[in-house]
Amino acid sequence: MKVIYIYSFGVPSDNAMAISNDGFIVSAINTNVQFYDTNKDTLIKKMSLRQFAWGLDGVNSHQYDPKAIYDPVND
Repeated sequence: MKVIYIYSFGVPSDNAMAISNDGFIVSAINTNVQFYDTNKDTLIKKMSLRQFAWGLDGVNSHQYDPKAIYDPVND
């Protein structure tokens, strides 16, 4: 059996996620960032990466593929 994949010229998802000990999740996908509270089962905030990084020196409006890093010392 021959399988043929047809490229659709879409942008693949580049997912990153970090979860705190208190149940807060940061999810980053392509050009969007989401903050979620698992204890309340509530979306805290959803924003574009452009909105999240607005005002930071050296970050322009064409950034993508963010990473989420968990700091175990500061949780």
